[in-house]
Amino acid sequence: MKTHKLAIGASALALSMAIAGAPALAASADDAAKTRAEQGAAATGNAIEEGARATGNAVETAAEATGRTARNMTNGLREVSYGGASFTTPERGSFSARELLGTDIYGPRADVVAKVEDAWMNESGEVTGIVADRGGFLGIGDEELALEADEVTFTQTVGGDVVATTQLTEAQFEQAADTRYSAPLEIGADADAYEGLTLEDDLLGRSVVNQTGEDIATVRDALVSRDGKITHLILAYGGLLGFGGQLTAIEFPELTFEQGGSEGAIVLNMGAADFQNRPEFRYNLAMDQAE
Repeated sequence: MKTHKLAIGASALALSMAIAGAPALAASADDAAKTRAEQGAAATGNAIEEGARATGNAVETAAEATGRTARNMTNGLREVSYGGASFTTPERGSFSARELLGTDIYGPRADVVAKVEDAWMNESGEVTGIVADRGGFLGIGDEELALEADEVTFTQTVGGDVVATTQLTEAQFEQAADTRYSAPLEIGADADAYEGLTLEDDLLGRSVVNQTGEDIATVRDALVSRDGKITHLILAYGGLLGFGGQLTAIEFPELTFEQGGSEGAIVLNMGAADFQNRPEFRYNLAMDQAE
């Protein structure tokens, strides 16, 4: 991002210097030549202005279209064919929960100011807050604080690495340190309302049961779309003690957080046949590998 900004700035500066250094019209030119030159300059200026307006409108329209596309392409998952079989893989621009957790957060001075410890979500799967660790050494003496979801921006590098940045000042960090998320998991009377769920503590590694209460899978990961919403949970089933087996992506609405013990249970609202027939999930299945 910085490289592009610098390139644009250099181009604009070079253009300004070229305009400032353009030779003036010769003082000895006669009136007719001046008139023709002025008319030509005026016509050229009008053409440039109109062209700039047209270009600006085109760029604005393209930007709006790109924005609409980005807003619409937030499923978080895409299905591809590879080797004669169908697989699902993360959509470009989506994030894995395990990629977000533990990510360094860079401040306005490009220095590391905190680390993503966890993320809070509501019943619709929208990420509503970030739990960050700040200070300390090797996890000792660090300070846990709560940040609003829009106070941290996540982007991906060309290589796919996740980068987290914030514009919060030191004073704002100190204020955030005084406000911590402490809402416990609460299960409603209808056994499907909850609040205070976090990725690390309440989702990742948790068992998933079927409608009869039998353990059928383990939550291995979650996909977060570009608009900050958890779209799918990545479940591992088969294997032994959560190791090995196959991964599959389940849409977030297919899962219900119901009462079960003191912490609640994750229930899959799907028949066994439908669950077992879902495509296998794979990370980073490149488009050039797809058929």
